[in-house]
Amino acid sequence: MEVNEKNIPIEYNCASCKKILEDSSRNVEGVYYARFDIEKGNLLLKVNPEQWDQQHLYNFLERYSFIQTGNKKDTLLTYPFCCTNEELKVIEKRIEEAEKKAKQDSLKAAEQEDSLSSSINQIGSVEVINDTLETVLNH
Repeated sequence: MEVNEKNIPIEYNCASCKKILEDSSRNVEGVYYARFDIEKGNLLLKVNPEQWDQQHLYNFLERYSFIQTGNKKDTLLTYPFCCTNEELKVIEKRIEEAEKKAKQDSLKAAEQEDSLSSSINQIGSVEVINDTLETVLNH
């Protein structure tokens, strides 16, 4: 029996996707081996070319929210709930960081405003003293 290797690029993936991809791909007719590399975003399959049908794999994986992209014919785009949740966590973390930075910037601006007000008050006091001295010296 002849066995061919197929590499399928996958976008938007997480650890849960790895398990789904490996387990479900092995259930596709003609697939004898499935290994997903999260870092590379690549699904390696060993298939029997006489039984293998890539579109059948795509149709099968659609059940798990893996869809074929229109602009990249041989790439799968996945957005199952696990990836959506991971992305939401990243977005929430970025929002928290932005809010924290905005708060720090606001506190820093308030401190600078207080310092400026204090300087202005000191300048005003110095002007009053100078006016008083000038008045005293002129009389």
